[in-house]
Amino acid sequence: MGLFKSKKDREFEKNLEIKKGFTKFRREITSLEKNEKEWIDKYKRAKKLNNKANMDFIKANLRKTLSLRKSLESQFLLLESAVQLKNQMEAFSQFSKSILAISDAISQSYQDTDISKVQKNFERAMSQAETMSEMMDIFLDMSQNTVISDAANLDNVTDNDVDSLLEEISEEKDKNLLKDLKEMENELDN
Repeated sequence: MGLFKSKKDREFEKNLEIKKGFTKFRREITSLEKNEKEWIDKYKRAKKLNNKANMDFIKANLRKTLSLRKSLESQFLLLESAVQLKNQMEAFSQFSKSILAISDAISQSYQDTDISKVQKNFERAMSQAETMSEMMDIFLDMSQNTVISDAANLDNVTDNDVDSLLEEISEEKDKNLLKDLKEMENELDN
């Protein structure tokens, strides 16, 4: 049945797959952000218990989660860029078709128009479009290789990155605690 689908149906299916991909990436990134918060909460609990083994275990998993999220965000950015390039190519294609239609209309209106020149220009434009398409394929292959190598490298989040995140959270918690204590003192003074 897929062999006899119209061009419009095939285009609709492509766009649907792209939307599914966007949705899947957004869900995964949101899920990883939620996991990060859960790891941080667990780390706080382990720190309260002064349990070094749990703290190290949680920290390692937080590091993996951060790394995976960064990798997915990088892949998502590549997907968004590829869709933008696809849209640009479609616009270029539509432009070429419009120029061809205009060329045909001019040829029909003026019998003395040099058709061979129009054909020559059209063939040159189509050759350039094919060259651009090949360049885009090379670019996407190179970009894909970069994303794959980024995904394979889980060390893009260091212990210092995780420590900084945890310190920021700890400092924020201390500030909130001081604020609460000051409010309680003010209430007692009144």
